Amino acid sequence: MSGVRVFHTVSTNEKFGPRLPHSQNHQPNFLITFALGVAVLLVGALLGWTQPQGIYWLSTLLAIALVALMSSGLGVALGAALQRMQPVIAIANSGSIYLFFLAGVLAFAPDWLQDIAGFIPLTYGRHALEMAMFYSSSDLLGRDILVLTASALVAVALGALAMRRGIAS
Repeated sequence: MSGVRVFHTVSTNEKFGPRLPHSQNHQPNFLITFALGVAVLLVGALLGWTQPQGIYWLSTLLAIALVALMSSGLGVALGAALQRMQPVIAIANSGSIYLFFLAGVLAFAPDWLQDIAGFIPLTYGRHALEMAMFYSSSDLLGRDILVLTASALVAVALGALAMRRGIAS
């Protein structure tokens, strides 16, 4: 993606409102999302809420990076596909609420809801972070990282494909 030029021309249409840029780079989205995740982690560590020990700092940062990469890839795909700010904001906010809910603590949820959560990559990100930060454990870390890596690669590929189609049209 480093070869993609970033065009900051934003076309406007008074009838439909501003359009999103025709081409974006995954890097700024990823870096901002990753930086926010690390900032929240560090504030939690300063307040004593999160306490990854030793090597578990690395698995925590890896999980945050993979979730950030997946999120930015999906955001670019959504933005490039819709090319209108208002629908993108509405869909992204609504979708993230449902995904975060389903990825949350499901210990007391019905079995069918736990089964659905198994298909959401954020569930594996939450599990990896929970194990590293609160239990200093690498329990199922390989599975969690594998799912997050595959999800991030698919999301970035979708983003690149949507951008390519948006640029071509």
